[in-house]
Amino acid sequence: MKIKTKISVIVLMPFVALAAVIATILFYSSYEKKFERQRTAAIELVKNTFDTVIITNDILINGRKRGIHQLESINSSISQLFSELNLNGQSQRDMVKGIAADHKEITHLCIVYYNIFLEQKDAALQSTEYINRRNIVSDQLLLQAYSIVIRTLYLRDIVEQKEKELTNRMSTFIISMIGLLVITVGFVSIKLGRDIIDGLTKLQKGIETISAGNLNYIVPNEIPDEIGILAAHFNKMSVKLRETYMELKNEIDKRRMSEMDLRDSNTKLNMALEAAHMGDWELDLIDGSSTHRSLKHDQIFGYKKPLPHWNFSLFLEHVHPDDRTRVEKSYYEAAKNNQDWNFECRIIRADNEESWIWAGAKSIMDASGSPVQMIGLVQDITERKTLETKLDNIRLQLQSIIDSTSAVVFLKDIQGRYIFINSRYEMLFHLTKEGIVGKTDYDIFPKEFADSFRANDMEVEKKNESLHFEEIVMHDDVLHTYISVKFPMLDTKGNIYGVCGIATDITDRKRMEEELKILNKNLESMVVEETQKRRQNEQMLIQQSKMAAMGEMLGLIAHQWRQPLNAIALTVQDMKDAYAYGELNEEYIERTVDMTIVQTSFMSKTINDFRDFFKPSKEKSKFDVKTAIEELLSMFGTLFKKSDLEISLRADQGAGLITLGYPNEFKQVILNILNNASDAVVLKRQSDTSLQGLIEIAIGTEKDKVIVSIRDNGGGIPENLMERIFENYYTTKDKGSGIGLYMSKTIIETNMGGSLTARNVDAGAEFLITLAL
Repeated sequence: MKIKTKISVIVLMPFVALAAVIATILFYSSYEKKFERQRTAAIELVKNTFDTVIITNDILINGRKRGIHQLESINSSISQLFSELNLNGQSQRDMVKGIAADHKEITHLCIVYYNIFLEQKDAALQSTEYINRRNIVSDQLLLQAYSIVIRTLYLRDIVEQKEKELTNRMSTFIISMIGLLVITVGFVSIKLGRDIIDGLTKLQKGIETISAGNLNYIVPNEIPDEIGILAAHFNKMSVKLRETYMELKNEIDKRRMSEMDLRDSNTKLNMALEAAHMGDWELDLIDGSSTHRSLKHDQIFGYKKPLPHWNFSLFLEHVHPDDRTRVEKSYYEAAKNNQDWNFECRIIRADNEESWIWAGAKSIMDASGSPVQMIGLVQDITERKTLETKLDNIRLQLQSIIDSTSAVVFLKDIQGRYIFINSRYEMLFHLTKEGIVGKTDYDIFPKEFADSFRANDMEVEKKNESLHFEEIVMHDDVLHTYISVKFPMLDTKGNIYGVCGIATDITDRKRMEEELKILNKNLESMVVEETQKRRQNEQMLIQQSKMAAMGEMLGLIAHQWRQPLNAIALTVQDMKDAYAYGELNEEYIERTVDMTIVQTSFMSKTINDFRDFFKPSKEKSKFDVKTAIEELLSMFGTLFKKSDLEISLRADQGAGLITLGYPNEFKQVILNILNNASDAVVLKRQSDTSLQGLIEIAIGTEKDKVIVSIRDNGGGIPENLMERIFENYYTTKDKGSGIGLYMSKTIIETNMGGSLTARNVDAGAEFLITLAL
């Protein structure tokens, strides 16, 4: 064989090997793309499964209907993803079919739970039947969801394991082919001469460089011989290998990203379990031992660190003795009949604390259909059980309070249908709580009553606030009046779903109110009549007091008239002398007439002042307190001077002393107090002849009050008599009537809205009159 032929044959060998490598790589690339689709499908399957868990929890917690539509969309996506997995084993295909069926079962259970949730929203109080139904469906949902998660992760692991095996086989084959190529090139180098060896050395260097990782190396091929052709082909192979390497690198990078996504999904799943305070576990049904447990599982049973071993018998030891038989029986029934195992029970933790748990599990079958493994979850529900107990107690307490009240309590929906009534309602209207549910007022009461009740309910719904109504209804053949407090009932979104009412029977109160109105009307007439009589009596007392001083007043008038009468008499006498002596002329007559008019005007004013004093004030009017007292002193000052009394009057400068009242009656009060002071001074002077009588009148203001102080030095009022001086007909004088101070207090306090008090001060007594400005 010629060298050229041999060389050709030898040269063809590495190219054949290279072609095999390239074909293998291309085949691996196509197969890798298939696995990439499977890996992507597995990742999407895990993601959709995780979304199913989240949506299921959202439906359980919030009852949102949109979650059901999302689950239906996920079911369609999952069916496509399962077709892309293209699993070979019969058990794996059966698992895929089981997962798909469980996804549909979860959607069905969510629809059932949502319907239960809607029924609960329309109920006034959650019954035990609703709670049990809800718990059963929610337990099945959680078990199905987390079972799907575990089996989906298992499928993902199968896909990854196959991908790793293919990668290892292809890497070994490629390395083997490259090694074969190196051996072939070496053999050709030995066969050929130095030139061939040099060329092959260059090729070997290229191979070594590429094997070292430098895929950009190009073998020199200056000589246009077979070696050069070989180098050219090798360079082309190097370029193709470089492209293949880049494709493999990209595929590896994508796989790493997929692995990161899977790890992220696992992390989220663990976070979801942790947030739900759940632990997961796996149990071998053959020997009852645990093949896997999370740390949370052991923590729920009171262990801070994972136990080295765990089995079904150890679990039963933790179950409360009162629940142990029931739990054990349900376990064997579930394992025997290939049923889901879920239950709630009490456990005794490792720290001897008692708590509640929920556990749910699903059986895994072998190829023959026999259950060999159980995968499940466990959750600490102690807090929920405690809240349920408290809620039951509160519900019972509220029911007891509502049934014990004497008021009628009821709840209707927005269509007017009864949802709930209390025992008082049952007793009065001879109905039952069960029998009235779903009925309206039109089914119970006459139309005119029902129309009124419905109109009031609709007004509450319209205004969305609590309202009070007087409602009339007949029961026991008697019309009764109720005061009803009606208010809207709101759901968690603030929407009105009903109207609650609390009605109190006020029939007796209404009757009493009518009687009271009649009584008040009669009483008002009596009060007006009695007030008029009292006013007349007071005026009579005042007039009696004034008439009692009439004699002295007439003396005062005579005293006041004496001087002007003397002046007039002297003028008349002088006119006679003037006529006799010829002095009577026009000027003299005018002067005499003017003087006479002045004197008679003074006398007329005196009569008018006393007449006004004796005239009672019919209506209240504004008057100046100081001016009133000054007018009184101008009339009666002479009377007190006869008793050797000095009266001084002092008022605050610039103070407004205007008050509203009866001015003449006020003067009478001042006169009564001055007379009492004068009598006290005269009485004391019998034992102290040197006593100079003194009465001080001071007028001032304090805030919105005018205060009049009348103080004397007559020795004061005995303390044992102080409390009685204002009593009617009480007197310490031999000839006193006992009405002066009583009348004065009545005028000041009853008629003028002020106050009149007395107290002892140094050497005498002080009377204080307080009036509104």
